[in-house]
Amino acid sequence: MTPTILSRAEFLRRSAALAAVGLVPALGSGCGSGKKSLIERATRFEIHPTIGIARVGNSVDSFYFGPEIPGTLPEAPSGFKDPSGAMAKQAARFRVYAYGAKDEVLGVVPADVRVDWSVTVANKKASWYDYDTAMDISIATPVARRNSKVTGAARSGLAASVTKSTGGRGSAPVSLSGPVVFGNETDFGELLTDERGRLVFLPGDGNAYMKPGAKIVSFSDNDGWTDNICDGPVSAVVHVGTRRITAEPAWVLVTPPNYGPALAEGPITLLDEIRSPLTEAGMIPRAPVSFKGDIQPLFERLVDMQWVNKGFLSLTRPGKEMDWLSPENLDRLGDPSPRSKDYRTRVAKRFRSPASPRSSVEQQPLYIGDGGVTIPPENEYSWLPLNSLQYEQMQAWARGDFETGFAPPKVSSLDELDVADQPRSLDEAGLASVLGGANHPGVEAPWVLRVPTMWDSAFRLHVLSETMELRDYGRKLTPAVTMGPEGPVHGVSPGDLTMWMGVPWHADAASCRDGYRRPSYRPHVSRYLPAYWPARVPNEVLTEQDYRVVMDTARPLAERRHAFARRLTWIRAVADNPVPTEQFTEFIHAWPKFGVVVEKPGPGDRHFPRTMKVETGVSYKEPVPKPETEYPCRTTPGIVCPIEW
Repeated sequence: MTPTILSRAEFLRRSAALAAVGLVPALGSGCGSGKKSLIERATRFEIHPTIGIARVGNSVDSFYFGPEIPGTLPEAPSGFKDPSGAMAKQAARFRVYAYGAKDEVLGVVPADVRVDWSVTVANKKASWYDYDTAMDISIATPVARRNSKVTGAARSGLAASVTKSTGGRGSAPVSLSGPVVFGNETDFGELLTDERGRLVFLPGDGNAYMKPGAKIVSFSDNDGWTDNICDGPVSAVVHVGTRRITAEPAWVLVTPPNYGPALAEGPITLLDEIRSPLTEAGMIPRAPVSFKGDIQPLFERLVDMQWVNKGFLSLTRPGKEMDWLSPENLDRLGDPSPRSKDYRTRVAKRFRSPASPRSSVEQQPLYIGDGGVTIPPENEYSWLPLNSLQYEQMQAWARGDFETGFAPPKVSSLDELDVADQPRSLDEAGLASVLGGANHPGVEAPWVLRVPTMWDSAFRLHVLSETMELRDYGRKLTPAVTMGPEGPVHGVSPGDLTMWMGVPWHADAASCRDGYRRPSYRPHVSRYLPAYWPARVPNEVLTEQDYRVVMDTARPLAERRHAFARRLTWIRAVADNPVPTEQFTEFIHAWPKFGVVVEKPGPGDRHFPRTMKVETGVSYKEPVPKPETEYPCRTTPGIVCPIEW
């Protein structure tokens, strides 16, 4: 079902009421043989999605569910903020599926079968090691402990973990708060069950916690700070008569908020990031290349960045390099015949190979890579390449070795899918909604998820322990130890994913932007490119004020076009501060006030797109705009010049 904004209070009332009167239909028997038949024939159970994605928000009542069908986006008719301006949370919803003797999917465990749920989540950021680069690339270096002055047994107080249980249908909420770090109680959210007994994980408020006097000094490593980003196992026990059968566990991953819910994910999704190494490891079978399933979505995601980055806007205009989705060009892209081979080959050559990522800065994707901001590039990981599987698919497509079909089915509800396809849909939809690169360290998920030894199967993590473990690798963690047989990349315990991320999350989100232009560097990269994570942390946006000008057909066309092209810096509320770390600190306090990019209709004339993606919900006082200048645009905080790149 398409995600919509929900009220926590109404959800609790409705779930409890329906559960109490037994009005919940028993869906998911799969074979039409009834609830009892499904349970009698079940030989094992699995939780799906295998990794549920939740996103923090400071609203006390508003939340929505993330995508449950690949290729769909979260949707909220009234916006992704509540009436007070607070950010809605994204909840993760888990189901238990029954499997038969032939490993076939029988269906969702019916509503009148009791399921007991248990969740353990942890945040180990403050007790882990600093972040420099991903440890699986050649430029990785040893890193020291965070909060290194805290020693011995006292280091256990730098991590927070909580285990709670719930069960049945429409049960009362169970709080996940309690652990104390730096003198502050950490709130990881709460557990709910709906009228069918499905688990709903509602994350925390997204706030940062600090030791008195602690300062922000870095984008990723700040001693004396933590947050309530967390991860951990989700367990379920199914009651079958007098038997209690444990289901295959899942995992919940909590991320920062999504400031671009109307946007596709970017060139590499987390699903892409994971699928490539698991395919190389033989855990996922290779499939024929599909234009609609593998190639076209990449072009669509890159073109979509025009709504959150000025450089992409310029490059996607008619006749420009990235004008891939015009009817004429899309037909050529999807044509496997020899007559379109030259065009396909030219386009494919524009994409950066993972074997030579240090290639031209003008190649696609126009993103910073795992090596971080180094302009001019100082290492081979400065620019983001396609991953191995994506590049392999791109080369096959260029040769004409692809199928034109295999598009995912267009459905609006999970129940519209065949029951056999539902578990994989849930698994892939969540992973496809998360960014997969660049990993420096990454704004939503860590680099370790691309290591095959982290996985039992596709896409189920190898769980080492369901209780938090604090591992000590000495004064410094080295790449050799990390990737070695005793390193932290051979499975997970609570907190093992988010410990690699920046602390607090706000500093990293506020620091990784776009452009990074050095006047002495030739050729110029761009005033707006390369970018980091514009799909989740926008760079330049069409503001609501400018959107209203575009929609006012009584205004002169030139004025409307200027408003459409103007695009203000998304982070303009703190951009006037010349000290970057002070900007990060301001963002820690103001993060819920920043705008969210949502889809709105266009004016309906030929001069503008049919739909637009517009910044809404800004609740800070707008800074006074400074006069627009021809050059250099980037020295004018909050203003992006309307001239082309």
